[in-house]
Amino acid sequence: MFANDYHIVGIDSRGHGKSTLGTGKLTYKRLQLDVEEVVNHLQLKDIHIIGFSDGGVIAYRLAAANNISIRKIITIGATWSLSDAELVEKIMADMMTQEGWKEIFNFYQLHNPEPNVDRPVKGVIEMWTDKTEDGYPFESVGYITVPTLIIRGNDDNSFPLESAVELASKIEKLLLFNIPFAPHDAHNKYPEMFEIVTKEFLNKCDK
Repeated sequence: MFANDYHIVGIDSRGHGKSTLGTGKLTYKRLQLDVEEVVNHLQLKDIHIIGFSDGGVIAYRLAAANNISIRKIITIGATWSLSDAELVEKIMADMMTQEGWKEIFNFYQLHNPEPNVDRPVKGVIEMWTDKTEDGYPFESVGYITVPTLIIRGNDDNSFPLESAVELASKIEKLLLFNIPFAPHDAHNKYPEMFEIVTKEFLNKCDK
């Protein structure tokens, strides 16, 4: 989708995919620092960040901290506020029992060097419900100055439209793309639409 036009760097968050969890507590701040380490190690400059769900939360934190050279960010289904964190906590039990999680767990068990799925699941739950400054970006989103594209599915119960609109009032250079009939992973529901809009956003000059 983007490989012909951009140099793509995909990062497994610690405890996800083929990445080990380590011994420290899993937090959004820890994942933010991990990404900063990768970017600095690879000496990347003027990067675009695309993050889905937790990846989008990390993108907010990275842009707000401004420790690395970011040109634009795109988030999909990414919560940011205290009210969102409380909402996620309420619906979390149902989320973890959905059929799609079985495929994720099976992949983890097969491919991770430390395939004890109970540890990362516990860590992720604690991260999702973390209401400290190490968790969601909360009001620090007001420090984001780079052009930002927020994408959400209209049927995404974990990131309400009201929250997305409130976020739009806090980030000066923000565009909101609300996709009708789409769930949390709106980019998978309508990949062609996602590609057209994101490429248009990335190709436009910063204003």
